[in-house]
Amino acid sequence: MPAKSAASSTDTHAFWIEERVRFTDLDLQGHVNNTAFNIYAESVRTAFFHEVGLLQLGGPRQNVVARFEMDYLREVRYPAVLRIGLRVLNIGTRSFLLGIDIFEGGTCVANALTTMVRWDREARGSTPLTGEEKTILTRYM
Repeated sequence: MPAKSAASSTDTHAFWIEERVRFTDLDLQGHVNNTAFNIYAESVRTAFFHEVGLLQLGGPRQNVVARFEMDYLREVRYPAVLRIGLRVLNIGTRSFLLGIDIFEGGTCVANALTTMVRWDREARGSTPLTGEEKTILTRYM
């Protein structure tokens, strides 16, 4: 059983975005498909990295997903507006763990854990987080 982001309320997250469920997000059962939830998680990660200055497309230092796990807790149907919260759960030497929780209204409908690795694009391998990067991430714990 995966470790949970463990958020049952919206007051534990340091970063938020909002997403509207699109018709294309639905599957044959008429609810949001599991792959759409993965895209919602990617959207909050990307917005977060952009906001804090850790998204440098084509730059020498990148973020790569080393592990992603998600629990789907409740069905979501169209139309819906989702609030997606992110917080940093752990910071290591070369990686950090993000907790992502997706809410419809005040109800958590899915949660995810994502292990991110800081990546040296030229060396094609992991690289230690800098002191500045750790400071930035710590603000979102």
